Amino acid sequence: MAKERALELWSSATGAPGQWTSNAADGSSAQLAIEPRDGGGSALRFDFTLAGHGAWVIARRDLEATLPPHYVAVLELRGAGDDPVELQLKLVDPSGANVWWWRRAGFVPGAAPSRVVLRRASLEFAWGPASGGDPKTVRAIELALASDVGATGTLWIEGLRVEPRDPEERQPRVQAARASSQAGEHVASSVLEPAPTTAWCPAQGDTAPWLELDLGRTAEWGGVVVDFAGEPVDCRLLASDDGASWTPLAESSGHGGRCWLRTADGEGRLARLEFAKGSSPRVTRADVVPLELAVSPSRYVTANARQAPRGRFPRHLLGEQAYWAIAGADGDSKKGLLGEDGALEVDAESFTLEPFLWESGKLWTWADVEKRVSLAEGHLPIPTVEWRTPELGLRVTAFAAGPAERSTLVARYEVETVGGGESSVRGARRVRLLVAVRPFQVNPSWQSLNIVGGVAPITRVECTGDTIRVNGGPRAIALSPPAAVGAASSTEGLAGLGEGRVPEAALVEDPIGFAEAAFAFDLELGSGPVVVDVVVPLHDGAAVTAPSLEEAVAYWRERLDRIPIELPRGAARMSDSLRASVAWILVNREGPRIQPGPRCYRRSWIRDGTLTGTAIAEMGFADEARAFLRWYAPFQLPDGRVPCAVDRRDVIDQAVEHDSHGQLVWGLVEMYRLTGDRGLLEELWPRARAAIGAIEKLRATRTTKEYRGNARFGLLPESISHEGYASHPVHSYWDDFFAVRALADAAEAATILGDAAEAKRFGALRDAMRNDLASSVVKTIAEHGIDFVPGSVELGDFDPTSTAIALDPCGAASLLPPAALAKTFERYWSELEARRRGDMANEAYTPYEVRTAAALVMLGHRERAAALLDWLVADQRLEPWCSWPEISWKERRAPRFFGDLPHGWVASSFVRAVRRMIAYEREDGALVVAAGLPAAWVNEEPGVRVHGLPTHWGLLDYTICAAGPDRVRVALGGSLRTPPGGIVIRSPLDRPLRSVVIDGDERPASRANEVVLHDPGVVSLLY
Repeated sequence: MAKERALELWSSATGAPGQWTSNAADGSSAQLAIEPRDGGGSALRFDFTLAGHGAWVIARRDLEATLPPHYVAVLELRGAGDDPVELQLKLVDPSGANVWWWRRAGFVPGAAPSRVVLRRASLEFAWGPASGGDPKTVRAIELALASDVGATGTLWIEGLRVEPRDPEERQPRVQAARASSQAGEHVASSVLEPAPTTAWCPAQGDTAPWLELDLGRTAEWGGVVVDFAGEPVDCRLLASDDGASWTPLAESSGHGGRCWLRTADGEGRLARLEFAKGSSPRVTRADVVPLELAVSPSRYVTANARQAPRGRFPRHLLGEQAYWAIAGADGDSKKGLLGEDGALEVDAESFTLEPFLWESGKLWTWADVEKRVSLAEGHLPIPTVEWRTPELGLRVTAFAAGPAERSTLVARYEVETVGGGESSVRGARRVRLLVAVRPFQVNPSWQSLNIVGGVAPITRVECTGDTIRVNGGPRAIALSPPAAVGAASSTEGLAGLGEGRVPEAALVEDPIGFAEAAFAFDLELGSGPVVVDVVVPLHDGAAVTAPSLEEAVAYWRERLDRIPIELPRGAARMSDSLRASVAWILVNREGPRIQPGPRCYRRSWIRDGTLTGTAIAEMGFADEARAFLRWYAPFQLPDGRVPCAVDRRDVIDQAVEHDSHGQLVWGLVEMYRLTGDRGLLEELWPRARAAIGAIEKLRATRTTKEYRGNARFGLLPESISHEGYASHPVHSYWDDFFAVRALADAAEAATILGDAAEAKRFGALRDAMRNDLASSVVKTIAEHGIDFVPGSVELGDFDPTSTAIALDPCGAASLLPPAALAKTFERYWSELEARRRGDMANEAYTPYEVRTAAALVMLGHRERAAALLDWLVADQRLEPWCSWPEISWKERRAPRFFGDLPHGWVASSFVRAVRRMIAYEREDGALVVAAGLPAAWVNEEPGVRVHGLPTHWGLLDYTICAAGPDRVRVALGGSLRTPPGGIVIRSPLDRPLRSVVIDGDERPASRANEVVLHDPGVVSLLY
């Protein structure tokens, strides 16, 4: 078979600059040029300036190519500039949505050309709906530079190609061993034998001892593992193809009995270990490590998991999706994940506690039992996983004891006899509970955004009595005395669990990172459950005492009791989801930081934060929303722009997202409307004014004569605020809806604060942009020949989930053509029904669609809104845990990225939708109540009850319940002020009103489906 040719992307002899384009983040710059090389040929010159804080620059080559089965990417680079950057090389698939990348941090190109080899084993999935796998074909390759601190320089690309390699190179095997000398019978080949009693030793007088491993062919490898008998010896690792020219790769200062000289660049036929001069090493074993183990431990261990009995390794290592719930204190920076199979990940990128049961020669694993999950009282954020065998039951409950930043994570195991079989009649039953400390996360490897999932290496384990300490840091402490505890190296593993045994070692050091340990608890089961607690202190100073599950339950019960909405028993799933959604938002927080998720999305967005903060403020949690605004606002840029996101290191994201400026203003003013907190408004008003200034300047770039008469006139510039626009910025109406909302809110706030001049100016800006936005939508509809509201000018795209925010929270429905607005949500509904029937392809969807439920309520589609929410609640992952991921895949076990779980922004969108079913503030200043209530909720005693619901006009109390077959009673009260547009009560029954009774006075109904009040009171709707 003919040898495959390299895929040349740039060659000094044939490179063409027209094939390449450049792009840069806002504030950064990138420029490409062709430049002659000394000695002939040319280089692609890449001048760049990185502005810092998430800045990036890209040089892109579009092409269509099929990748070889195995390959490396080779770059030949030189540069000018001393600032370290992250070097990235990205592969983009034909869809443009899926991206894989290589990354090298701290890269500083030298003045002389250097060769950079990027190996396939270190290629990572970056983002996209594929959620993993390997690329087969590409449509573009991007060379990118990124920095958080700023950098300026020039990079000359003298060569860039993808070279095919023999797939057999991925499985290196040592064929022979040689050494500088040998002492007696301690020959070099001894290191290839597994027996620990044999060893290689250099001869006495060998002043420069070395040991060489011959693979028989050139191959890639991830270093060499060396086992010493006696004291370890310092050594270094080199590679060669011919035995004459050697490349240094790694060095080790020996400690413990084993060392791994790890490298991501091991390639060659020969691997040589050179030991310290004058030393006398005694080596019992030496072997090369597969490259995948060095660069992707998850990928490596997956192969082992698939060869083991099912249940011995976590489900995700078998390529199957598994879901989880959070376990943590309210607002803590550290929190665990309880997986649906019973393993508890104790912190981000940390080890798990995994249970097993052993009885009468049988080991029970997650794969051998029936399982179900639950939350305490149906909605408190205290998750449980329950196992059932024919005669045994195990409940694993995870919760946090203690306050945020001083909390202890608790894994409670309750084992009991169930079923009434023969053995339960015989009396006491002896069962061994095994709790393993394992280097595997609950978070799988394909959940790789901003985190490394799958494996959490354990290189050191110490076992002392009731404690297992991992990597010299976190401790797992058994509060119930264990019968045995011990650790094992990666070579031994937990093979003894199948016989009910735990390892015996008290201390294991294993540089490979797959050390494990286990507790064994011998339980005598009687008539009730036996409880075993294992705790992990998450912070210095966290208490290690007997935890109280009852106290944790009481805390969360009291916390969630402030939610002002009570639904009847028939709406229990909706009620549980409402309360759990608020709880997950609170647990996802880290102090004042509102975050969408506990792992991939452990950062804060102003978009998510304001929408989520106002949602929980409506549920009685205004303090948490205030704290978020006070924390986030100071990250505002000097020119008034508001960064879209801030990470856990307080580094801002420089992505161009123009919705964020309006969201800060709206979030602040909305908090004033909900709470009357003038102090917060005055405190952050300078920030709001600066954000309005940024909106004004950005809009001014689209009010010049070149845009007049164009659909872009008067809008904000192109951005990537919408995830679907990430690969190509466009004029997104999402940005403009938030901008006009902010301009209106700024005018209102200026009036409140007594600044008439600013109120007038902001009002004029509001009116001008509203006119331009309305005109733009009409033009875009005409230009694209569509009959719905588009998501952007350039694409004319159908995106009802995005359009929904025009109604809530942006109050911009009146700016949109009524026919197009109606058609948008009619089409959405017909497509949703087609997806649910299976008539339309639907591999995945985003539960952000819950936003359209609020829009449907406001458009008068009560039944559709309720049906949508019912469907979304039934499709939770998992339903008893009352949570949604960001992406819900049709194939629930498919290994796909789902964007974190529980996803806080989806949760808050659900909370907002339910609240608008109960009550919402309309554009014209009316308060609309009961517009989304299903008739079934009203017909069931005691109906729907609201107590102290924050609104723009004070706290609302109301009860609505059927008082017979033809009467519905509505009692309105609280500290509610009369809204300027009145109080509109929408009839919850699909029947025309005959008459109404207001405070005892019956009168004919003036409208068939609603009543307008000017003061709270008691109303009876008669049909």
